Amino acid sequence: MKSKIIIAIFVILVIVFGFLIPKVNINYNLQKYLPDDSLSARSIEEYGSQFGDSSNLILVFDEESIETAKIIKTNIAENDVVKNVVFVDDYLNEFTYSLIREQATDTQKAQLDGLLNMYISQGYSYEEALYKISFYFPEDFAESTNQLQTNYESFVSEDEVLFKVIFSENSYSKDTEAALNDIELLLENENYEYYLNGESASTIFTENAIARETTIITLMIIPIILILLLFLSTSYFDLVLFGIVAGAAIIINLGTNIFIPEISFITQSMAIALQLAISLDYIIFMLNAYHNEKADNATDEEALSKAVRKSRKPIIASALTTGVSFLALIFMKFSIGLDIGLVFFKAIMISLLTTIVLLPFLIKIFAKIINKTRKKTRVLKTAFLGKFAIKIKKLRYIFLVIVILAIVPIILLQGNTSFTYGASSFSASEGTKYYEDTVHIEEEFGVNNNLIILVEKDTQKEFELYSYLRNLDTIKTVEAGAYYKSILTDPAQIQYLTNAFYSEEYALFNLVLETESETEESYITYENIQNEINNIGFENAYYLGQTPIAYDLRDIIKTDFMVVVLIALVSVMLIIAISFKNLLLPIILTLVIEVSVFLTMLIPQAYNQDLIYLSYLIVSTILLGATIDYAILFSKRYMEDRLKFNKEESLKRAIKEASPSIITSALLFIVAGFAIYFVSSILAIKQIGLLIVIGVTMSLLFVLIILPQLIFVFDKWIIKANIDTES
Repeated sequence: MKSKIIIAIFVILVIVFGFLIPKVNINYNLQKYLPDDSLSARSIEEYGSQFGDSSNLILVFDEESIETAKIIKTNIAENDVVKNVVFVDDYLNEFTYSLIREQATDTQKAQLDGLLNMYISQGYSYEEALYKISFYFPEDFAESTNQLQTNYESFVSEDEVLFKVIFSENSYSKDTEAALNDIELLLENENYEYYLNGESASTIFTENAIARETTIITLMIIPIILILLLFLSTSYFDLVLFGIVAGAAIIINLGTNIFIPEISFITQSMAIALQLAISLDYIIFMLNAYHNEKADNATDEEALSKAVRKSRKPIIASALTTGVSFLALIFMKFSIGLDIGLVFFKAIMISLLTTIVLLPFLIKIFAKIINKTRKKTRVLKTAFLGKFAIKIKKLRYIFLVIVILAIVPIILLQGNTSFTYGASSFSASEGTKYYEDTVHIEEEFGVNNNLIILVEKDTQKEFELYSYLRNLDTIKTVEAGAYYKSILTDPAQIQYLTNAFYSEEYALFNLVLETESETEESYITYENIQNEINNIGFENAYYLGQTPIAYDLRDIIKTDFMVVVLIALVSVMLIIAISFKNLLLPIILTLVIEVSVFLTMLIPQAYNQDLIYLSYLIVSTILLGATIDYAILFSKRYMEDRLKFNKEESLKRAIKEASPSIITSALLFIVAGFAIYFVSSILAIKQIGLLIVIGVTMSLLFVLIILPQLIFVFDKWIIKANIDTES
């Protein structure tokens, strides 16, 4: 009766939360996770309140005729969500020429007018003609010449043109997505080959990629994991139990995300794969314990009772260590940690409950079928690992010295790793349409690293800032009301041309930097601009763009890393100490796993690859929490066997008993990591998958080769460090 009630409760939970899964809100705006007191967060809020919501799109298409391109511009501008379409004609026009012409002598005016008319008569557009005569401007027109030529080349190449489309809604709005789709349809109908970039295109690409790839990852890993389990499990019916218990845990976890206002796309993309790998750990531990007892000729009830008793503590300890590692993420100032931490902590607790509550009842109900479908021989024979451990025990002190001596260099080498922090970390990876579009646009038109600055309105100070900015080598273009104020005298003209650069309180400077968003040069430029603004005497200044956000995140996440790692380490060691009632094992186990984690993080450095700091932080936490399970399971078996046998025999038996579960669990994690790596097109998520594969492999080797030797070395002290007096 009790079995039926428990199963009925889980069935109801699965149905209810399965229905709620599609209703969970997914957030694709990582700027929401910035600390409220950070300069970037305050800048975004201030810009929105002063100038309203907006988003941008960089559009390049294969059109050689500027006149035809201007027709396309007009068609795009007719969309209700499009605030503005910026093209070369906004910078090279009759008004621009009149301003330059005013600086010329009468002779120079006549020469320039003649050249301009000649080019127009030859069929060139006004913009092309003005660009061509700029090469004949007098030498004292150098600034105007450079600015005009830069503006032209920013929008027109030999056979393509570039538009900057400004939407009146943010990039996460459905109206923005619909407007972008309309633009694509317009270009396709005209048979243009086009390329998209900018925050609107990036956001929509990410949304579509996550929706598609989460399903693909799931469909990829399920059959692979089933095949693995088919070969590695003791009974064929184990696969059914795996499916029921893990499936229930995943569905309940995904559905209970409804109680969180929204979860990040990063969390969503990894949720199923990682929970599947983690939840199967616990199921494997209990089923293997059951099969071990059955192998000793126990009855079904005795085997189940002993298996639950023996496996419950290591399973709970494993779940708690993994759980607190994720829970440590909630202390991040960059609050995506709260999102990831809560969802995965919840996933682990639900997986734990389904394993220790639901699985024993299922084993009891299906015991006869499990026995009938038991394989005659175990596919995964691991007795040789125990013999190998004894053979290499003469090297145990060498292993100890290597581990101790490696700690400091490994930690120091982390400082040489090249990290990325901002939007480039979450861009599309190589091979995707968005990535190829970005590369093409940058090859044709250069890098477009926009930086917007808001300062309080003060004409004299604005002139000083404009003068400083236009002379910086790392800045391609500067747009500001101060420029028009410096060359115009007509109030009506000034009002018309500067309207977009002023709100009620602030003046806006729109910069395009020559540098990539996350380089030392861009950071130095940003710092220099901030210092100059302070020196000029502006009381308030706000900065928007990829460089300011990456700059802020660099400081925020680095601090977060130290906090998260310390909390996770202390929590994990405390749980191990309580679980084992031993003071030395927590130190040994965490040392082995942390060395393997740090070694993992050095792999990208060896291949001169940038490491995404958020991936580094998340994977460090995942690996500590998940792979410490392997060390716990092995050590638990060793300590139990050590009560009956000498240390050599205990070592062999512990490896033989624990390694099937450890290897199976590691292989499942590796499959999940590979699935994320090969399927995901988001750079940060892709890197998380690869680092999981490397890290789990590294931890597996450390637990099966190095940990037994350290346990052997410290056996006497481990026994003495036992605080369970009865043991």
